Amino acid sequence: MKHFLTLGLAALALSACGGEQLSGKQAIVDGCIADGESEAICTCVGGVLETHLSTATLDKVAKAVEKEGKTPADQIDSLEPEEQREFIEAAPGLLMCAAGVDGR
Repeated sequence: MKHFLTLGLAALALSACGGEQLSGKQAIVDGCIADGESEAICTCVGGVLETHLSTATLDKVAKAVEKEGKTPADQIDSLEPEEQREFIEAAPGLLMCAAGVDGR
C-alpha cells in the first residue's frame, strides 16, 4: 500500500508539472531505489548505464524499469546482440558501483 501511495503521489506530481517523463537515467535510479538499494549505488548505476549505453538502449531499458518494474539485468536476454555488448562494456563500472566505488 505504501508503495502504491508513493507511486500515486509521484504521478500526481508529474501531472502537475506537465506530465513529463523521467529521463532514462532517472527512471533507472528511481527504480533501483524503489527496489531497496541505496541512493549512492543507484546514482552510480544510472551514471554508468548512461555513459555506456546508447540513448536508444538506455531509453528501452528505462521504459521496462519504469513501466514493467524490471531491473536492467532482467532485460539483457531480450536485447539485441549490440545492446547486450553495451551492457558488457558497462559491467566493470557496475561492479565498482556494487563495491561502493563510483564506476563512472
